[in-house]
Amino acid sequence: MPFAPYGWMSDVTNLTDVIKIDLLCSNNPNRIMATAGPSEKETCIRVTVTWGDATWASVAFISGPDKPPWWGDTDVGRHYNLASLPKKKLVFYARGSHGGEAIKAQIGVLGDKPYGDSLKTPVTSEEIPLTQDWTRHEIDLSKVPAAELDHICNGFGVTVERDDQAGSPTKTVFYLDDIYFE
Repeated sequence: MPFAPYGWMSDVTNLTDVIKIDLLCSNNPNRIMATAGPSEKETCIRVTVTWGDATWASVAFISGPDKPPWWGDTDVGRHYNLASLPKKKLVFYARGSHGGEAIKAQIGVLGDKPYGDSLKTPVTSEEIPLTQDWTRHEIDLSKVPAAELDHICNGFGVTVERDDQAGSPTKTVFYLDDIYFE
């Protein structure tokens, strides 16, 4: 996926204390997509949210330079035309560390920026409850007008809310893998 997870957001300012991302996590990567031979990779993405005073946290996977982080304000980002996707869907696999974690997935959060997404409003999933097992999830884009899919720079994102997590967690850990468009 040509999008990098550097768009960190929360209702607190100490983002590096709240959000940790391991792009090369080797803890039980998704094997569902593995072919008969060795898997193309033996890693997945681990997202750790240490709540502290935060009530929500989000990570946007964006196709612009990450140093300094690009948020669609200048013309240096890359955009992808998703209007011609045959099935018009975003697919990803996710699992929780313990089960009971909950996330929402999204695409197109930079639609309000001058060089951001062509989507007028982001497409966001319903709350997705996670188990400890890898599960395939889809975001249906078939009802989105083609013109709103022809210039996408935020191809994926995930949001977690503290109140949606099982129990009273101080930390939420979940895993993502095999994120792609059909």
